[in-house]
Amino acid sequence: MDQTVRYKVALVVPLFYETQEFDDMIVEYLGFGYIASYLRKHGIMVEIIDPFVESLRLEDVVIKLIDGCYDLLGFTLMTSDHFNGMKNILNQLPVNMLDHIHILVGGYYATFQRGKLFKEEARINSLVVGEGEITISELVSKLERKQELKDIKGLIYKESGKIITNEKRPFMSAEELDRLPFPARDHIDIIIKKKGRIQVNSSRGCFGQCSFCAVHSFYADQKGKKWRGRSPENVVKEIEDLVTTYNIKYIHFSDEEFIGPGRWGRERAKQIARLLLERNLNIRFSLYCRADSVDEETFQALKKAGLNSVFLGVEFGVQSSLDFYRKGITIPQIKNAITILDRLKIRINVGYMMFEPMINLESFRENLYFCVKYTKFTLKRAISRMAIYPNSDAYVKLLPKIKMDEQLSFDNMYGDYYNYQFVDRRVDFLYKLLNKSLIVISPSKKYLKIKRETMPEDKDNLLANWTYELYRLIDSLAVRLLAETDFSNESLTVYIQAFKEELLAWDSDEKVSCLNKEHLN
Repeated sequence: MDQTVRYKVALVVPLFYETQEFDDMIVEYLGFGYIASYLRKHGIMVEIIDPFVESLRLEDVVIKLIDGCYDLLGFTLMTSDHFNGMKNILNQLPVNMLDHIHILVGGYYATFQRGKLFKEEARINSLVVGEGEITISELVSKLERKQELKDIKGLIYKESGKIITNEKRPFMSAEELDRLPFPARDHIDIIIKKKGRIQVNSSRGCFGQCSFCAVHSFYADQKGKKWRGRSPENVVKEIEDLVTTYNIKYIHFSDEEFIGPGRWGRERAKQIARLLLERNLNIRFSLYCRADSVDEETFQALKKAGLNSVFLGVEFGVQSSLDFYRKGITIPQIKNAITILDRLKIRINVGYMMFEPMINLESFRENLYFCVKYTKFTLKRAISRMAIYPNSDAYVKLLPKIKMDEQLSFDNMYGDYYNYQFVDRRVDFLYKLLNKSLIVISPSKKYLKIKRETMPEDKDNLLANWTYELYRLIDSLAVRLLAETDFSNESLTVYIQAFKEELLAWDSDEKVSCLNKEHLN
């Protein structure tokens, strides 16, 4: 294999440190890590530039790109924020320099907006759809040799003013994933120093059909098997290298769904656990999974190997909502998963949405009840609402049913989404009411007092009681709205003021009622 350096590529994450709010979420972008290691294997010089991780300003990035004399600039466009960041960078580069550089984009936003992206940003030369390792390697080879791009699968490109869409590239198989070099860890020293997250992808894709999910829409648009798991040996070898080289003690598995489908998925997970123990790696780790992926035997093995935290995709505590959005799980399955993880003393973080576009007040009360009884209830969760993502199946299904903004909105946490009104005007009223009212007890004085001044043996019970008291206040409000007929702005203002006063009076009362979970039965 020819190892001569022939072509210079910069892979840029166009997010800037000073514009972001998640210091505790500093991670390496593994997508670029994989692409970089694959290109380097084929003799291509690659630099990953991640302003967010490296604490770089716009002018720092521009200087790096000018000094680097790159032949190709690749930008990940996961959201419109990334897109705007890329445009800001390109605007600062000399025009005569851009005339000799190939501009490539990829990622969720690029894939979903590919129909208009070339029109919105004329400086883009090509777009990768789907997985990028092989596509970008072939692109570099063709560009270097000044050959046509028409045979590169998974590429959309501009030629003589026309947009050419090539054949889709199938997803790599599990065996092909095993043959990839491990991702480049160019910024791991910075991640460690900043106490960020060290991530490993043990699989790619998701087998779920959730209609609200952008991940499902992204994978449904491509050819090939949607979920592919690397072999346990390959996964544990990567972890072993991280432990040996960098003394890593904690791993965040960033898979969309770690366990995988059926018996094979569970056996794979247990084999990963066995190998971690056999090699005495002594790590702790977290993972993401669906509720129907949780069983006692598998998670007992994972716990023994170091699992201490699970992000569980619950979403709703109402079966009709789970069914409407094709979650493919049942309330008993969710309860069973929570029971197993609690019994194993594995920390649970749940994905949960209190509001969704079609919910009514009765279902809201059911959803609130489930949240308080089975998950960790917070003020923020009380006003959490489902985001409608562009190109998602939920967007298509909901468009004729609800009022939805034509233009996308952006949020640092949720990315690009469509704002909407709830189909039930009582729910719409309640959401606005809670959104404007709960802020007066954020943070709650009563909650802080319990956290700071209570004896450890009493703290859990008192915090639980705080939760149940707040639950009763919100649930009682929802009950009052069942009989309400006036949903004007004037009525909303009156309700907001009255509920604020009710919340403040409750929060200033130092007594905490002696409630317990049995009061919810």
